[in-house]
Amino acid sequence: MMHHAVHAMDFIFQTKLGTYPLAVQCEMLASLGYQGITMSSWSSELRDLPKVKREWGLRRFSR
Repeated sequence: MMHHAVHAMDFIFQTKLGTYPLAVQCEMLASLGYQGITMSSWSSELRDLPKVKREWGLRRFSR
């Protein structure tokens, strides 16, 4: 049983080739057991934040 929420920062999904789409990030995190994602304020997908909880069950944070 996990006692602390685990979340990931979105910058871990940035590579030399580009950034993984938000849907891919959330799918990976949910399947790995994470409880949330923190989005950078400069993310081009901030408008999709409402989907994060509804579609993947992840808590969302912004920075």
